[in-house]
Amino acid sequence: MKILIYHTPDKKTEALERICQQSCIYTKSCEDQNQFLQLSGYDSYAATLINTSDRFDQIGELFLAWKKVRKNGACFILTANQSAYERGKILELGADEYYIEPYSYSRLVAEIARYEYSREQEQSNRLVTNHFILDLLSRVAYCDNVALPLSRKEFDLLSFLLRYQGQVLSRVQIWEELWGYQYIPLANSVDVHVNRLRKKIPDSYKGFIKTFHGVGYQLDEQA
Repeated sequence: MKILIYHTPDKKTEALERICQQSCIYTKSCEDQNQFLQLSGYDSYAATLINTSDRFDQIGELFLAWKKVRKNGACFILTANQSAYERGKILELGADEYYIEPYSYSRLVAEIARYEYSREQEQSNRLVTNHFILDLLSRVAYCDNVALPLSRKEFDLLSFLLRYQGQVLSRVQIWEELWGYQYIPLANSVDVHVNRLRKKIPDSYKGFIKTFHGVGYQLDEQA
């Protein structure tokens, strides 16, 4: 697990980093905002900690800049500012937690680790791509946050195509995934289900599912 720590020059992070190391958590610390935002956008940190003595408006601006470059992961704020109003405003912007100093570093690290564990558990139950989110427990599919009214087989078909995105899957492979080996393939059954699935995907994304005549189908979100 890796976390990124941004701190203002007056904040010392050695003790925090030492506790992280003891918990087998890798840390990268910086006090330059441009470097912080660059690292946030180009490296896969599980969580981000902003340890700052900046004013409320500066914290808000930095957090919003972080949100623009960061697509996932959590952001925690650690500051001596004790204003309940300002804490609420930062949380409204989307920060995962706002801690007021002095705060136990051991407890902070434990809470960050617990967040990452919960996130991993949630991700194991979801299939997420550029445009699709499939909740594998509730069996609900979303395309750009719009729920798709899929039947059970259509959901299974979309899940199969997304898991092997970019690969051309034969009709036999699709049939065996959806119906199993024990059933004899019925003529055009796969084609019918693919066409039904296409109809339920928003028009601008229907081209994601390509037909390879005589072979099968491919889903490619880069189309």
